[in-house]
Amino acid sequence: MVAPATPQFTITGTIVDPKGVGQPGVITFALQNLQAEIPLTQYYGMVPTLVNTVVASDGTFSQTLYANSATLLPPNTFYTADFVSTKGTRITGFSC
Repeated sequence: MVAPATPQFTITGTIVDPKGVGQPGVITFALQNLQAEIPLTQYYGMVPTLVNTVVASDGTFSQTLYANSATLLPPNTFYTADFVSTKGTRITGFSC
């Protein structure tokens, strides 16, 4: 039996300052609502709870994450994201 395709999605975007200038840095995606359980996929095992993504000098980023689908346990999880620019500016708690 062949396992189904990994249930993932890609999130892309651009982080800019109020003037529209791209901001390099790091985004940390954190899997939430785990209820003290280890996140698992039905066919692929453990899922990372933290994923760090480098944001390019023009502010662009792209990251593949595990989708909140029937194969991700526990159910009803979601990701929050925190951004820290190379200048130290922090944006916290936006969810995806």
